[in-house]
This record gives sequence, C-alpha cells and structure tokens, in this order.
Amino acid sequence: MKKVIVLVLMLVAALAWLYFERSTDSKKTSINQITFQQTNQNNLAKTPKQNADEHRLAVEALIKSQNITPKNPLMPGGERNFMAIYRDINLAKDCSPFYRNHHQTLGKYNHLEAFNISLQYKSSQQAPPNQVQALEDFVQQCLTLKSAVFFRASIDTEFPEYKFAHPVLVELRKEWHNSQPETPAEKHLDKVTKLSKQWQQSLEELLQISSGDFFYSKEERDSLEKSALQIQQQIDVIYQQTDQADWNEINKLQQQIKALSEQKNQRLPVDEEQRLSALDAFNQLTYYMEQAMYDGFPASFVTLIENLEMADHFQLKVASADYYPYSNDVIKLIPEYTPPSQHLFAYAKTQDQQVFNLLIEPASQLMLCYMGADCSAESAWVRQYCLGNKHRVSTFPDACGKSLLDFYTDDYLTPNLWLDVSELFDKMVSYYES
Repeated sequence: MKKVIVLVLMLVAALAWLYFERSTDSKKTSINQITFQQTNQNNLAKTPKQNADEHRLAVEALIKSQNITPKNPLMPGGERNFMAIYRDINLAKDCSPFYRNHHQTLGKYNHLEAFNISLQYKSSQQAPPNQVQALEDFVQQCLTLKSAVFFRASIDTEFPEYKFAHPVLVELRKEWHNSQPETPAEKHLDKVTKLSKQWQQSLEELLQISSGDFFYSKEERDSLEKSALQIQQQIDVIYQQTDQADWNEINKLQQQIKALSEQKNQRLPVDEEQRLSALDAFNQLTYYMEQAMYDGFPASFVTLIENLEMADHFQLKVASADYYPYSNDVIKLIPEYTPPSQHLFAYAKTQDQQVFNLLIEPASQLMLCYMGADCSAESAWVRQYCLGNKHRVSTFPDACGKSLLDFYTDDYLTPNLWLDVSELFDKMVSYYES
C-alpha cells in the first residue's frame, strides 16, 4: 500500500512541475544590486555611524526602486479580491487571542488592562501613549473586520461558543476558497498554496516511512498504553496513602512504565528502497518550492518560508535557521533536508550560526520590503514589533508609528549590527535574483 502512495506522490510531484512552471506573466524584477565596499580606505576612515547611515540610504533606495503595487486593491465594482481576503485572514489570525477573550467576557474584555498587566509582568512598566494608541488601532481593526465578516455571513453577534477557530477566520477561509485569483501575484500565491499542501503531505509520508512501521498492531499498542496507565495509577495511590512514600517501589513501577513505553514504540526496520522513493518525491517538490521563491512575490515568499522553514504564521523570524515544529523528527529522520535559511547561511559572510540567527530576521524583513510587502508604520510587521505576539514576548514601543526601516536604523539595531544586516540583505537580493 505504501509503495502505491509513494508512486502517487511522485506523480503529484511531476504534475506540480508542469503546473508550476513560471508563466510569462510572472513578476520579473530587474537586478538592482547594491554592493557594500567596507574594505576601502574611505570606509575604514569613517565611523560605524557614518557607514550605517550610508548603508541605510542604499537600502532605502534599493527598496524604493521596486514597483510597489497598491495595498488591498479592489476589483471593479468594489468587490473584494483574492489578495485582500488573504490579508484579512492574516489579520484574523493576529486578532484571534483578542476575539477569544472578547467573546468569553461577553464583550467586556479590557484589552488595555490586560496588555498593561503583561507588560508589568515583564518589565514593571505600563504602555506609553504611542503604544496605547497602536493597541487601540489594532483592536478597532479586529472589531471592524469581525463586523464586516459577520454581516456578510449573516452571523449573530451572540454566536455560540466555538471550539476550533473563531467564525471570522472560518468565514474568511470560505471566502478565499470561493474567490478567483486574477493578478499575477494572486495566481502565484494560489499555486504556491496548493503546492505547499502537496509538499506537506509528502513530508508527512517521508517521516512515517523513515520511522519504520510499528512492530505491534494498534490494538496491541493500546493495550500496552492501558497497562502503563494502570501502573501510573498505582504510583498515585502510593503517594496518597502513605506519609512517607516507598521510593524503591515507586522506582520499580516507573521502570515498568518505561519498559512498556519502549515496547509500544518498537518499530520494524525501515524499508530503504521505499524511503528512497519517498525521498525522491519529496526532494522534487522541495525543488519546485525553492524555485518559486525566486519569482519575487512577497505573499508567496512568506508562504513558502512558513512551509520550508516549518515556521508559524506568527513566527516573525522569516527564514529562521533554528525553528522546527517537527523538532528532532526532521533533523533525525530526514538529515538530507536543508531549509532555505541554511542555504543562505552557507552563502553569508558570517559562519557563526548564532550571529547569523541575529541577522536573518531583519534581513528577511527587508527582503520582503524589497519585494513589495507593506513595511510602513501601518504594516503587520511593525505592529508585531510594537505590540508583540505569541512568538515575540518582548514589545518595542519605539516601533509604534514608524516604518520598519526607520525602526531598524533608529532603535532596533546598533550601527555595527545594521551594517551586518544590510550586507546580508544585499546577499539575499543577489541570491534570489541570480
């Protein structure tokens, strides 16, 4: 059965290649590379601040040289388009914690009080006025989006408790599924989204094959799990019924649980021929995904990074080199796989992984700005620095109300660090336009 699945995956990979070949309407950005010459005498004579200012002007000119399309353009007749719905979905994801708290308190959730409590827990400070204003603007965006979606879907404001996703997100995904991509950027994002699903299925299949089949049947594993649970209950009884627990007896019981767990997870040897076939199908899809990153569409680029780096939508570290939801599974079971960040690491000036991890986040954000993503003071990227999110514990009030580039150069990065970030950004421009 698994051989059939592998053959199907290989066929899907082949079809994906035909489906995803770059069309003539793909965005082709001209190479407008900036080269930073730090080793000449002029730069050596300048202070780090002077060099940083020059780099900032060069980066700003490079980003502005690209043709930026209008944000959330509307279709003729005022209809919402494919990309606008996509952006609303991302906003709804960011709004989800607020939606949950707002719903559970029947609309009485005090978002500012909760925000200040979280700040006091971290730094014993309250939000300054510019951060408070940013929070209020964000909450208003969430409420406006909710009202619009509820109106279109005829959902009562007092809707029942939800278990999986807030109705705003559910309805927006329905809208996106029923909308048709029209522009080159929308068609590219649609193709990338479908290709990513195929890649995820191929990855899961490869992980399963690389693990080997379980030695015991599901019924037998369930029985072993039940036996381990019964032993754990015996340990709980010992804790509850004795003033001084018998640690020798507890240790023996814990060893029995460990043995049962190892027995339950015992696997058969991996079928290497089958694994190689699955790996080949996975590598083909990975190649198509990586090639799509060169086409210069920011929304597609983020979607590809989220998958290839196995990152989360909320993970601000686009192209983070050390984030895996599969954790040790991918590293252990698929050592052949190399995420995009590691290709860049080999290409970067620094070969210190920790230093690279500090540089890749802002450099990747600048790359998205270069591709045409919104990096203004109203952008999602700036908001996530300003207010934080579930992956960014720290908040940066200085980011509120500033463009991403201004925040990086004025507040977030030291002059020396900015020089390193801008050099890595230059490398990324060269790499993805080669």
